[in-house]
Amino acid sequence: MDWLDRVEPRVHVAGAIRQHHPWRDSRRTLHDHELLLFGRGFYGRISWDGGGSTLTGEDWIIIPSGLAHTCQGGGPGGPWRAWVHFDWDGSAGPDPQPLMTYAPHPLAAPVLRPAPPWLPLALPAQGRIDGFPAVRDLHARLAAAWRAGGAGHRALARGLLLELLALLLGGGAGTPDRRSRLALQVRDVLDAIAAQPFARSDALRTRLAALGHTADTGARAFRTVFGLTPTRYLAAQRMRQAEELLAAGLRPAEAARRLGYDDPGYFHRVFRRLHGRPPGRWDDC
Repeated sequence: MDWLDRVEPRVHVAGAIRQHHPWRDSRRTLHDHELLLFGRGFYGRISWDGGGSTLTGEDWIIIPSGLAHTCQGGGPGGPWRAWVHFDWDGSAGPDPQPLMTYAPHPLAAPVLRPAPPWLPLALPAQGRIDGFPAVRDLHARLAAAWRAGGAGHRALARGLLLELLALLLGGGAGTPDRRSRLALQVRDVLDAIAAQPFARSDALRTRLAALGHTADTGARAFRTVFGLTPTRYLAAQRMRQAEELLAAGLRPAEAARRLGYDDPGYFHRVFRRLHGRPPGRWDDC
């Protein structure tokens, strides 16, 4: 039996916003599962013990029940961010209360249900959104049905979630085209550069040209697919690392030195340009 024949989803909450300001959640553990969707221009990260995942525009990710994690991100122009909390098999049992528990508090209730073994992927799982306008419209209809309430609208929300999961996980996205493959290669290069201290980073154009295309070709492919330039993505990755250092209690000048910025003033300007405020100690939102 195909996994789609087994899913009987229950929607717990659904919504979407335009992310006009940088956002960072406290560490939390879900009591259900959460599907997150991101529009063009978004960048951020979800981190958990022993791992994490970079988020960019037109990505999706599913965070499983019981995984303690933190989320943060933002982007120019107020990119779209949406979510659905759900259960894979909600045919029986009450809705979870609460949906999540924030650290350092222990779980107030048992995790609702683990992911079923017949899912076609291991969680957490992430991928690109194929046909973004259709996915965004489908999510809007799902969220509207959930807000309307009532048995009929709840049933409609379940059906729309099943359609959304089928679009994202059903294997219908096909093989990425040449431009998308190049954009993903560029993202791998940028992530590798971001892992180096700023002062010792390899020249960006040299690394992009090593992919077998001109640096400009690689940059255009990346911007078309992900909605921001390689330079801005690289700066965002470095400032994400800065946020983690600031959250750990380092002063801005110390964080700049740790990341390899010889000029704290330049570090200050980049941080302010991306976040709209100077790099003080990072407070959870």
